[in-house]
Parts: sequence; structure tokens; C-alpha cells
Amino acid sequence: MGLTLGTTTKQERGSDMTDPIPELTRSEREEFWKTLGWSPELPEQDRRLIEQRWTDEAIHMAQTFGF
Repeated sequence: MGLTLGTTTKQERGSDMTDPIPELTRSEREEFWKTLGWSPELPEQDRRLIEQRWTDEAIHMAQTFGF
């Protein structure tokens, strides 16, 4: 008795790893960064560190896993 694998369409299985990450707006990024202590009043070096570490892709991944 063999195992038959069904086929599914991309729509049926949902997004896959090759789909591009949607770009966030500046306000969406800032809203997330604020949860990490970001603010416009931070020294530039500190602000840039958060902004560079937390890219759109990193933010999406964190939100996917409940951060």
C-alpha cells in the first residue's frame, strides 16, 4: 500500500519562504522600535543602532513569533 501525496496550490498552503517581505511604513517601524526604547530624542548613534538592527524583515519575524 503506497502513500499518495496530494498537491496543493500556493493559495491553499499559504505564504512560502520565497515570498517577499512586505515593506513597512516609517510609522510602523517607529511603533515597533519604540517597544525597544527607540525615540526621536535618543542620541543619533543609539537610534541608528536600533534602526539598523531591526529591519523590516527582522520586525516581521519578531511579530510572527509573538514579540
